[in-house]
Amino acid sequence: MPTCCSASPPVVLKGVETIEAWEEFKNGIVESWQPVNTYELEIAESIAFNLWRRRRCRMHETMVLNRQVAEVEAELQQSDADDDDEEAWPEIEPERLRAHQRVKLIPDGWSIDRILRYDTQVNKDLYQDVHELEVRQAHREGERPPLTRVDFNSAPGLLPRRPAADASSALQQVNESLRHTERGLAARKRAARAAKNGGGS
Repeated sequence: MPTCCSASPPVVLKGVETIEAWEEFKNGIVESWQPVNTYELEIAESIAFNLWRRRRCRMHETMVLNRQVAEVEAELQQSDADDDDEEAWPEIEPERLRAHQRVKLIPDGWSIDRILRYDTQVNKDLYQDVHELEVRQAHREGERPPLTRVDFNSAPGLLPRRPAADASSALQQVNESLRHTERGLAARKRAARAAKNGGGS
């Protein structure tokens, strides 16, 4: 397998991420794909980077929610207080506090919009890389390329309508491709078991 040495490594966020953590993560992802040439290595590293970006998105979402939940008590105290002196703010009953905190378990307004847009773009990039690498490896091994992944984030109204006959034909092609893929996977599993058993059946 080619050595993992990306010419343009992603930026490691100081105080949040480390180069060592990124290298360990990247090498683990790349190794799982077993690239055999520079092009496959480049795509595998891109997959790792997009997974790293998705991890950042999850981290950001968690921090937003932690902040929202932490601010609930102060908001309730301020709304109940007679003045702006924080030292005079009243205590909030635990049950009331928990009830209001539960409302904050999903990011508010612009936060959730930004998270969803970022996450959608990262997943789109990730699935494109995964599909491209699967196609390259299938072609190299003489197998039929896997089906293209459907982007369910696309607006349904933008998808072209197919006549019933075309839809039926497309469904048959999909089913045949699935059967071919299943047969190929079964054959690979049998070959792997045979190799493991020293050529036995």
